[in-house]
Amino acid sequence: MSSYDDLCIVYDNFNYLKQAHHQVVGDTGAFYSYTTGKIMCGSCIPNGGLQQQMFHEKVPIHWQDVLEAPGNLYDDVQEQISTSFIADAIQHAYPDAVQSIFHYDHKPEYPHMPIINVLKPAKTTHMTLEPILEDEDSISSNYSVLENIFVNQLHLNHEVNFDERLYLVYGDQKTVKLIHGCKRERAEVKSAYDHHGWVLPVPDLWHVRLNFLYMIMRTHFGSKKYSQQHSTLYTHMNHLEQRNIPAEKASFHHLEKLVLHSFNTHVVALFLTHISSQKDIKKAGAAEEYIQQLTPSQFLQHVENIRIAGFGQKIGHEANVLCSSPSSESHGKKSCWSKKQLDTAASASSQSVQIVDVEFLNHVHFLQLVETYKTLKYIIKFADIGILKHAIAHSCLYFAGADAKNYGPEMLYFWKLVATGACDPPLQRAILANGLVNNQGKPDTFFKVDHLNELLNLELKELLQSCGNSTFGIENLFKWSVLTTSYTASLKEKFECVFDESTKNSHTIKSPTADIQALVDLIAHDSIRQQRVRAAKWEMPALLQLGYDQLLSGSIDDFNAKYIDGGNDAVDSANLDPSNSMEEIADLPQDLWLFSLMVS
Repeated sequence: MSSYDDLCIVYDNFNYLKQAHHQVVGDTGAFYSYTTGKIMCGSCIPNGGLQQQMFHEKVPIHWQDVLEAPGNLYDDVQEQISTSFIADAIQHAYPDAVQSIFHYDHKPEYPHMPIINVLKPAKTTHMTLEPILEDEDSISSNYSVLENIFVNQLHLNHEVNFDERLYLVYGDQKTVKLIHGCKRERAEVKSAYDHHGWVLPVPDLWHVRLNFLYMIMRTHFGSKKYSQQHSTLYTHMNHLEQRNIPAEKASFHHLEKLVLHSFNTHVVALFLTHISSQKDIKKAGAAEEYIQQLTPSQFLQHVENIRIAGFGQKIGHEANVLCSSPSSESHGKKSCWSKKQLDTAASASSQSVQIVDVEFLNHVHFLQLVETYKTLKYIIKFADIGILKHAIAHSCLYFAGADAKNYGPEMLYFWKLVATGACDPPLQRAILANGLVNNQGKPDTFFKVDHLNELLNLELKELLQSCGNSTFGIENLFKWSVLTTSYTASLKEKFECVFDESTKNSHTIKSPTADIQALVDLIAHDSIRQQRVRAAKWEMPALLQLGYDQLLSGSIDDFNAKYIDGGNDAVDSANLDPSNSMEEIADLPQDLWLFSLMVS
């Protein structure tokens, strides 16, 4: 495959703890750390391959690149995304009732996700790399891993193949950071290969998505202390019969199920509060009966009312604003305060009566945060790289607001690659497109490229658990089994087809409908009903506001200083000091998704 122009690489650590099998004094097992990887035929790569001249490493990222980006502007795309998720949540709770409204003739009226730039479905050609019997936990080991892949396995020539070509390497945050370390160490080297300008590390979507879930859990979990506050995930976890999910490093599938069920619960509860004035919703089946009597346009109007109440630009602004500026109110326009001014105003407002419903705004923060996660989940499945750019822009603010030390800069780097002058348009498209793979060639079977490598690691670990013994250990696994996994999987499918037997990879899942309905009734009774003034013991952080503040108060400067060699002068002149350049911020477009430092 090394003769192809469209090669892409993904690799990651394979860590395995071999437990002691015999009762021997001092034998506590052994820890192995190797590297596994995949090589793929990429898509959307121009003839002749990607070129190093397409990447402009010293181009800094500016605050305007993030804050004025699609996804951080409240536009028609954002409205359509919210409308689609709201309608799907109601349909999930009352499937028969909603389907009775939208007959075949009315099906086009049902809200759908926007379509911007969808990849054509095609099976991804990929192969497993040969065993790499060393880890990638350090800069020095990554030199060896890259040499093993590109020189020893792909047989690329030091003198010819690294002068102009650019190769995409996908990995988790740590892998990307270490490859950057390799490039910085060799920045002054003249040799094309040793300079490492031919490798471009790209963040993978699997770990971005996983850490986004962890961020939701950290900021909205609450604790047993706030079990009577119905806006916390701790309360939802117990009412949805999903107990024993830890607040830190929970299982991905358990955590995702909890978060998505909680999102649907919030939407349905908002729906019930909106129809409660027209229908007695306390009776069993009352909501379904009400929905069945609606016309498509009436149902869509309810969806629009929920969007305005929980997802709209106005409520989003209210949920993320610190306080009001008397001067801006008198002039009837938006203004911006520095961080020092905001802290002073916030302190002053805390001494007076604060007219705000904190509990309701907790629900709003959760809905808008999970909406971004659901958008990312949808993008990965259906490969709309146009909407993906919206989600990445929004994630930059969220990770910055959550003070994510690793994934805050990671998302800024990702955004720099796909939406700024650092990469030419063909390279931007190639980076987005090759972050997704498709094993079935169907429109809805895309998944993350790094997930492909994680599945390989899972298969290898299952082999060790099922077949491992004194004569078959991890050394034998890497020597004999790594390169055969792809072939044995296809062979297994052929056997199953011949003998008309198939392995069932799914299992029966308990329907959450009853548990969700019980939680809906609990939340709709009081917690999610907006009031004029209401305090709450647990207040969710306004991540968008905090992220906006972080980006304007130095995070982007720090990023440029770290990722651009010798770019400090450009950074100082290109970025904004919020304490000195307030007038420049005030000129931002008025349709920004959230003016976190801008107040009405």
